[in-house]
Amino acid sequence: MMRNPYGPNFRLGYHGIILGIPGSGKSWLAKALTKDCKRVVYFDPHGDYEDLRGAEIVNPFDNERLIAALRPGKPVRVVIPAERSDEREVKDEFEWLVKFLKWYKQGVVLVADEVGDYKVECNKTLLRLHRNGHKFGIVTLLVSQRGVDIPLGCRATPTQVYSLLQTHEDDIEALEEMTRHLEGPPIEMVTAWKPPDKPLIWKRRELWGGR
Repeated sequence: MMRNPYGPNFRLGYHGIILGIPGSGKSWLAKALTKDCKRVVYFDPHGDYEDLRGAEIVNPFDNERLIAALRPGKPVRVVIPAERSDEREVKDEFEWLVKFLKWYKQGVVLVADEVGDYKVECNKTLLRLHRNGHKFGIVTLLVSQRGVDIPLGCRATPTQVYSLLQTHEDDIEALEEMTRHLEGPPIEMVTAWKPPDKPLIWKRRELWGGR
């Protein structure tokens, strides 16, 4: 495994979450946060990452191509264009990708975009990524439109949460649950967020160097 496959913004054991209603820029934020990652895989149900410079596009279930794309010891950026076929379901594509990465064990940041599209069917898989993804070298960044899209078990274990605009009271309550043990701004600020405001960020104290 590459000595530091995660880049300067991530470390093994990290669980990040990005929230933002449609059009607020959550995919842009995910791209910015992973710009300097050495090895990153984007699970992309809505086609928001296929324009990334230098990224290799690998269709779901193409194990041979993905093995070649994730060549050990080299920086890689791979986009998995999910939900493009009427013959496959996005939940099956996500389950396949996670099983592959757990088998491959080469160290990657996994950006799982639009989690709300498959959170119910993949609830156990998402929870296990938060519980023991580090054993397989997987760092996770879950991206979705609403706070309630994040599975309940994953809300208890983030190390960092980013929020753009959130407006529904259920989503604000879910965000409050996620950030209960983190350091950051008052939750109510998410309802007033607007471009070009910076993302609101909550972090665990140890990521700030606190005791």
